[in-house]
Amino acid sequence: LLFLFNTAFLAMLLVWGVEGTSGNKSWLHFPFLPFNIQPAEVCKITYIIILAKTMSLNRNRISSLRSVGTLTFHMLWIVALIVVISHDTGVALIFMFLFVVMAYVGGVSGWWFLGGAGAVAAVSPYLWKYFIRDDQKQRILALIDPSIDPDGLGVLWQTNKSLEALRNGGLTSIGYLPAQHTDSIFSSIGEQLGMLGCLAALFLLLAIVLRCIQVGMKSPDYMNRLICIGIASMLLFQILINVGVCLGLFPVVGLALPFLSYGGSSILTSFLAMGIVSGI
Repeated sequence: LLFLFNTAFLAMLLVWGVEGTSGNKSWLHFPFLPFNIQPAEVCKITYIIILAKTMSLNRNRISSLRSVGTLTFHMLWIVALIVVISHDTGVALIFMFLFVVMAYVGGVSGWWFLGGAGAVAAVSPYLWKYFIRDDQKQRILALIDPSIDPDGLGVLWQTNKSLEALRNGGLTSIGYLPAQHTDSIFSSIGEQLGMLGCLAALFLLLAIVLRCIQVGMKSPDYMNRLICIGIASMLLFQILINVGVCLGLFPVVGLALPFLSYGGSSILTSFLAMGIVSGI
């Protein structure tokens, strides 16, 4: 049922989907609602439950071809839906990260991970050529090739403004900071509260992640333990990518900083996740 829910929810973007400022068709717009909905955000929770349930049912043969094949199918299916329908590669990466972490914690044999890494390496040139957009390629290559955007006014503009805000570290505005209330919220914190403010925000977020892991490790139920680890992984991945983008360590990816970035779907998903962990 959750699998059908994810499929139908994401497929609704084909009819009622609207593009955001990034060009990704990731939001549902209904005329009778005063807000938009991002299906992929909600599907993160249901996806975690799907993986946990699947692994729980196959616990005694977790590394079997059938078990790993089922887990891989669920991951590839939802990633394909997101990439094909909404073109939101950043969000799709979360589902891939969840798959790897939950499979590892669940006890899947390391040989499967080696085989998967080899398969990814083999198809990477094909994916780079046919599935990665030119603007996405520029974002990645600009981090290692200064000649792509030497003046910092193109693909590196948002990264440079974020770093400038972090360096500023005071209460005085540096001017327009792109996506300061969403993707660049961490840079905005650094600009207004300085390094101590950034460290405080990271400390609080890390405390939430560690608490989720602690709850999971103390739970005697295998499925509940995986759900907690999955939720902790979801939060941790978004924190690492969002902060890494602001620090110029990763190419610009539109992922929210949990509990801090503006976005109704993101906030709702984060608190749904906390409700599940609290229940466990």
